[in-house]
Amino acid sequence: MNTVYLQEITTIRERGQMTIPQRIREALKIPIEGNVLVKIETTKSGLKLEKLPNASPQVMKKYVTKDIAEEKWQQLSETAKKPNINLTKFISDDRKKH
Repeated sequence: MNTVYLQEITTIRERGQMTIPQRIREALKIPIEGNVLVKIETTKSGLKLEKLPNASPQVMKKYVTKDIAEEKWQQLSETAKKPNINLTKFISDDRKKH
């Protein structure tokens, strides 16, 4: 199997978001739809990025029971009914924290 080494330049934007260039995605066979797990490691010269299989032991699946989901939905519904809550601002502020 021949390994192809590619080099591309990309930008890490203000909120830490990095777009993987199309040629790299094609070489790694990253699908357009769906999620792909990657492992990022720091190295002396920068970063190392590795695509992980979906069945990787590093993948932790989170399961939410029906009771917890209903409880969270109820909490959200009650919050939305409060007169001084701006949900758009709340969601925007929450996203900035992550």
